[in-house]
Amino acid sequence: MLFSGKGADSRFCAVRDNGPDFNLDINGQKVFVEAAVASRGTTEDKIPDIGQYDETREPLVPFKELALRVTAKLKDKAEANNARENAKEGPYIIAINLPYKEAWLCSSPPLAAQAALGVKGQLIEFNEHGVSSSFTHNPNISRSTGALVPTEYFLRDEFSHISALIVASVNPFSTSYSSPSLELLHNPKATKPIDRGLITLGREYWVESGVLKELNYDD
Repeated sequence: MLFSGKGADSRFCAVRDNGPDFNLDINGQKVFVEAAVASRGTTEDKIPDIGQYDETREPLVPFKELALRVTAKLKDKAEANNARENAKEGPYIIAINLPYKEAWLCSSPPLAAQAALGVKGQLIEFNEHGVSSSFTHNPNISRSTGALVPTEYFLRDEFSHISALIVASVNPFSTSYSSPSLELLHNPKATKPIDRGLITLGREYWVESGVLKELNYDD
């Protein structure tokens, strides 16, 4: 529902019982979408409820726990779609919703890039040539049990059938928090990529010459 009437001529097409959840026709391009809502979880790695935000302080965002929920849903949906004939018909997008006030999106680095590209944090360097910035890399996230969870799915050939990942934080039943609406991350190894600018919502991210690029549609 986020796509309707926002920056694109889009319409929903038939829902299929065996997946994907729905498909879109956006400016004449057919795009299959597999959608999921990530739960908070039940183990020690669950997304904590940090209560009401104190506007006088910077909120503590549980990035590791959020990234673990995204990687789990991304892996499940990607493996399910890989076995379907629909994957040969057109671009596939996996859309994951985190309907919690703790899921503050569009940070640096974005949550989608943490979960699918292994991007960890931003490194600022000062030298005689000026200031430069880059992202550090983390190929795994460590669970509380010590088990390692891969975060480089979009760097693997077996996930190349997935065109992009959308991470959203939308709760239509709550007005208690406000979050940037959406992150869209292009898969740099996608066999059926979508065009940049196809979905003009939130912030769009892609890899170009080894650098993570960003376009903000919320400005």
